[in-house]
Amino acid sequence: MEDVFIPEMHVESDWEPKEWDIPTTIVDRYAAFKKSITSLFQKQRRQESNLLPFQKLALKSLALRTDVLIVNCGKNLGLAVIETAVYVHRAFSEHLETPAYKELTEE
Repeated sequence: MEDVFIPEMHVESDWEPKEWDIPTTIVDRYAAFKKSITSLFQKQRRQESNLLPFQKLALKSLALRTDVLIVNCGKNLGLAVIETAVYVHRAFSEHLETPAYKELTEE
């Protein structure tokens, strides 16, 4: 027989069981279930790189340099390498020195 839901007979409750009322086997099983489920939905990462050893070395050495920056080009053109000094100069001249910005004094 199917139970019929009668809204007038329903009373909402904020009751939750106390921590000590929940059996430890349920807590353990829930933890194991959660661990196994989350591992199924994690993106599998590729272990091996398709880069050649000299390409990996070039990327590592480029990442350690502070005199150049790797920046995204506009319009989905990819990446570009630019000197840090040139990048900073262009940021000031093309963006911060426009009428849209005003230099603040200490006052």
